[in-house]
Amino acid sequence: DDLSMTTLDEAGPVRHQLDLQSLSSYLRSHLKPFEGALTARQFSHGQSNPTYLLDCGAAFQCVLRKQPHGKLLSTAHAVDREHCIMRALKPTAVPVPEMLCYCADAGVIGTPFFVMEFIHGRVFKDATLEQLPPIERFGVYHAMCDVLARLHRVDWRSLAGLEQFAPDGAAEGGAYAARQVRRWKRQVEGGRAVLAEAGVAESGDLAALAGWLEEHTA
Repeated sequence: DDLSMTTLDEAGPVRHQLDLQSLSSYLRSHLKPFEGALTARQFSHGQSNPTYLLDCGAAFQCVLRKQPHGKLLSTAHAVDREHCIMRALKPTAVPVPEMLCYCADAGVIGTPFFVMEFIHGRVFKDATLEQLPPIERFGVYHAMCDVLARLHRVDWRSLAGLEQFAPDGAAEGGAYAARQVRRWKRQVEGGRAVLAEAGVAESGDLAALAGWLEEHTA
């Protein structure tokens, strides 16, 4: 149940294999040396970017997050962006894990990846938190709102590296929603060939939705 589910419970059998020998050599060189074998478990969530719990011998545990294999849409599965943003947020009041290393070399395990601190905690899959006592449920929801408030208080312009994620005038308050719609539309168009190859017919409602969104975010 949700009361007994922890971040360790979430780590199970590996569904997307890793080259542990190559990864072990990389971590020993770029993170820190450790004795014993490197083992991996995969978290049940985070399928968009496969996420693993690594046991580096008996020395320490950490979390690896990587791009999936295969052809990817432009700007999708940007683990470099995830790493950069969390690293930039670390000195702020926003709670994020410590970033340990980033590897852009796909030759190590087949795709770019980053490694971060493993944090013990509880995992709630039911957002209603019905199994928690009301006072504890209040505390969880209050903490969630508090973190959102801390995030909105961050002056992102003062954080090194984040200016690269502000295209189309966003640094001066550009239209975020319009940029998102343009990106989604490009991704839909880029995925048409995949759908056609799979024999999946595109819904006419999709084009209508794209037009409505463009009109209302202009």
